Amino acid sequence: MKFIAHASQFGLKKTLRQLFTFGFQKDSEKLKSYIAERYQVKAENVALYGSGRTALYEAIKHFTKPGDKVAITALTCFAVVEAVRSAGCEPVYLDVNLENLHFDAKALEKACAKNPEIKVVIVQNNLAYPCDIASIESVARKYNLALIEDLAHCIGMDYSDGREAGTVGDAVIMSFGKGKSLDLISGGLLFLRKTDKRKKSFTVPTNLPSLADRFRTRLYPLFGAITRALFHLQIGRLNFGRLYTAFLLQTHQIQKSADAKLDNSIRLTYWQAKLALRDLKKIKHRTPLRRFYFVENREELLKKLTAAGFIMDDIWYSSPVSPERYYNQANFNEKACPNAVFAANHLINLPNWLNIFELAEARHLINQYEVNTRGEKITPFTTKKSLSETEVEQIDALRHAASHTNFLQSKQWYEVNKSIGHKPIFLMFSEKSYCLAIIKDAKRGRFLEIPCGPILDYQNRNELELAMAEIYRYAKQNNCVFVRFRPNLEETPENRTLIESLPSLSASYFLHAENTIFVDLTQSEEDLLKNMRRQTRYEVRRSEKLNFKVKKSNTPEILREFHQIQAETAKRQGFIPPRRKDLNAYAKAFGSDLQIYRATLDGKPVAYGLVLTDALEGDYFEAASTELNYKFPGAYALQWHVMKDLKKQGKLRYNLWGIAPAGQKNHKFAGVTTFKSGFGGEKFDYLHAHDLPVKKLHYGLIRLVEDARRKKRHL
Repeated sequence: MKFIAHASQFGLKKTLRQLFTFGFQKDSEKLKSYIAERYQVKAENVALYGSGRTALYEAIKHFTKPGDKVAITALTCFAVVEAVRSAGCEPVYLDVNLENLHFDAKALEKACAKNPEIKVVIVQNNLAYPCDIASIESVARKYNLALIEDLAHCIGMDYSDGREAGTVGDAVIMSFGKGKSLDLISGGLLFLRKTDKRKKSFTVPTNLPSLADRFRTRLYPLFGAITRALFHLQIGRLNFGRLYTAFLLQTHQIQKSADAKLDNSIRLTYWQAKLALRDLKKIKHRTPLRRFYFVENREELLKKLTAAGFIMDDIWYSSPVSPERYYNQANFNEKACPNAVFAANHLINLPNWLNIFELAEARHLINQYEVNTRGEKITPFTTKKSLSETEVEQIDALRHAASHTNFLQSKQWYEVNKSIGHKPIFLMFSEKSYCLAIIKDAKRGRFLEIPCGPILDYQNRNELELAMAEIYRYAKQNNCVFVRFRPNLEETPENRTLIESLPSLSASYFLHAENTIFVDLTQSEEDLLKNMRRQTRYEVRRSEKLNFKVKKSNTPEILREFHQIQAETAKRQGFIPPRRKDLNAYAKAFGSDLQIYRATLDGKPVAYGLVLTDALEGDYFEAASTELNYKFPGAYALQWHVMKDLKKQGKLRYNLWGIAPAGQKNHKFAGVTTFKSGFGGEKFDYLHAHDLPVKKLHYGLIRLVEDARRKKRHL
């Protein structure tokens, strides 16, 4: 089972720290000093409270007088409303943008023009999705508003302008309550960046929380662990986890977060300050706290999620001001905030402390109910064992629109793998994203291969995570040990970080020509020759003087001849050639898009090239040669002819298909790299293949074997 709430962020180590950590006054002083240094404020302007709402109340009180108004996001918790009202002010709700669940600068400016009594604006960054802080800050300065940053969800988050959350506001508060970005069950913190010498900065808390509150804070993670264990026990509709939770609430051994008290005399305990400092040092450049989605029929979906083992007892937010039992006290104007109402009716979220593969089944169920920000049903994920002509056109359009793609995600490659006994399938994630996935049964174990894909918008994190979750889920359903995929992305630190954040592991082996050379065929023939290496250009000219003949064909006879010559080439050069069965599958699937070029001298064959063509490019997929190629420039004659022929066909580039990685002089492909790079193309490195382990122990054994083989083969 997987849980949201019930202290699910607390593993064994964190639970033990919560139970047995002890602190002293110096720990509170150390925390204040760290806050002062990290956020560039004075330590004397830092205060530690027993709750986040108390810290927020103190911040609001510092900048307002009774009767003032405070602008807040329309999707929030009642604790914020309580803090505003306790300071003698009234909240003004600003409707949210459904892309980040926060108000924007236009909503703030409109509210300020209508309500001159607004003196403070609170920026909340729901679920750690950053708002447009620069624009909001500009409006705040225009109307002379104090800007308070509430970091309950977003400690360590970076805004789009590069500033860290907490470095902008005139005052900043943190909440250490249940499920927050720094979870200590209770507690809060305030620091002031802008102070008024005419006012006392804030109330300095001196009292310990009550013994009962300290007991609840210490033991809540332990109670949560027991609750999670008891959820596995059920008789009919009677679940022992829910019974135990009800017992704890009834006996006041735990307390709901919304029921916490606002008391500015209560301080943070010393041991909590010690833990807060420990965790704060680790929280930097944080990703969102939770992933959010909009769905229809949420109650029905929640029942299905529960049945699948996902206990979703804590949805942020099920009402515009949450929890629902306090909603009527919020005086919320639903007509003025339609987006917040929509979000509250359709919102569901998954925790980021569990990775997307642990939540794959939940993500699949959510996708079946998912709607866009207009409430329109999103086309759910499907699998396709065969495609209609319309669907073939659709995936070809997606493939050709994406960068650095080729036939490896095409219907032809599907047919090739089907013919040779693999189990290919098209996984359709949306109208704009898909992948061709191939189940392969190897001696080391079954795995799922995705070459040059999936095809999607990699900058869209939601789309990427949905695709990878569905891929993982499909691999698991089909008893695969791991998934090996090589995205159609360039090898850059940013792209590697993106893919490894899924998380995934860099694979032992490459997957289909990860390092290659593209020759730009939009150049004139004169420029193509001009951009070749001098020695290469000489060999091309020499082949013309020797009167080499190059012809292309895809007949069964040339396939047999190519297979025979390639087998001889493989013996000489020490590589494993494709089987005859494979060549026949290529020919059947690609038809006229497969051509074998043969270069002959005085009627004797010297060099061969198997070239596959697609809408945009030609690919030098397989090669062979006779021993005459050592004496004569047959391979040069062949390549020059292929380039000219592809130009006539209107192809934009020629993919020379596979070279050694940069700097690896002992690599098996080092020799062919020298040959191919002479044709003056641009070297391109695809992101190296990555693995998603499904059966981790079995995968670990496979990894040991693959690493040993790779070193032996100089790959």
